[in-house]
Amino acid sequence: MTELALIDGRGDGAPATRAQIVALQFGSIENRMSPAESAKKIADLCDKLAEAAEFACAILARDKTGLVDVVAEQPRQQIKELARDLEHAASIAQAFREDIRSASARLMVALAILDDDPLDDRGAAAVASVGGGVI
Repeated sequence: MTELALIDGRGDGAPATRAQIVALQFGSIENRMSPAESAKKIADLCDKLAEAAEFACAILARDKTGLVDVVAEQPRQQIKELARDLEHAASIAQAFREDIRSASARLMVALAILDDDPLDDRGAAAVASVGGGVI
């Protein structure tokens, strides 16, 4: 991601103003993959997330005793690998979340530049809440 020239505004946690949003700066992010390669990679990652979500739902549907009973019947190495896979899926989901929020914020900046009307409160708040000074 690209560094953002972050404007703090009033510093009181209030949503960014239109002027603050318009003043946000960002550059492009180089993608070294072709569109087809990107689409394939995204599809593969989404498949991993879907599989992890299915496992997560099955695990969350059990109480502690029920989960311990199921885990007791499985080889420990298999359960450890599943736990690692779920953690990896959580990292993928977090990266998707950050990229999607960044893209949304960038669109809000572009809209703020092009539109004379102020952004609605939800849009301004979404841009203001982009964390880490990066969009």
